[in-house]
Amino acid sequence: MTPLAVLDACVLFRIVATDFLLCVARTGVYVPLWSDAIHAEWMTNLGRKRMVPEDRLAWRHARMRAAFPEATVSPDLADLVEATSACLTDAERKDAHVIANALAAGADILVTDNVRDMTPVLARLRRGPRLLTPDQFVAELYETDRDAVTTGARLHRTSMTRPPYDPAAHLALLAGPRAGLPQTASRLAANPGAL
Repeated sequence: MTPLAVLDACVLFRIVATDFLLCVARTGVYVPLWSDAIHAEWMTNLGRKRMVPEDRLAWRHARMRAAFPEATVSPDLADLVEATSACLTDAERKDAHVIANALAAGADILVTDNVRDMTPVLARLRRGPRLLTPDQFVAELYETDRDAVTTGARLHRTSMTRPPYDPAAHLALLAGPRAGLPQTASRLAANPGAL
C-alpha cells in the first residue's frame, strides 16, 4: 500500500527539499498531504524570514495544489481537540494543527524537522503516524523502491535549469544544507549513472 505522508510546514519551508520530495511523490511511491494551515505557515515564514515576495509564494502554492489536487486535508474539530489536548507545552501546541491533519488523513508518516516536540505528543495519543525527518523518509523510501526514488531524483535534477546541475553537483546539493538530505544523497550516489 502506498504510504500517506503529511509534509510539515518546516519541511515545505525549505524550497530545494520540497521540490525534491514532490518530484519523488510524482513517481507514486508515496502520497503527499498537507492542510491550508500548513501552507499558511510555510508561506508566512518564507515571506518574513527570506523576504520572498507574496506573488512568488502564491505562485508556488498554486503549483503545488495543481500538481497534487488531492493532497489537502481538512482536520475536523474532533481531530483538533484530540491533538491539542495531548499538547502540554507551547512548543507542542503550535504543532497541534499538523498532528490533527495527520490524524484526520490517517497518515502513515509525518515528515518533519520537529521530531523533538512532536514525539511526546504522539506518545500521549498512542496513535498516529510515525515521525521521520525528510532525509530519514526518503532514505526509507529508497530502501522500499530504489527505482522510484532514483526517477524522482532525476526529475528533480533535470527540472533545475538556473543553474543546471550535473549528477555530481546535484548529489552535493542534496547532501548540503539547502536540501539537508545527506543519507538520501549517499544512497543515490551508489548508482550515479541513473541520475
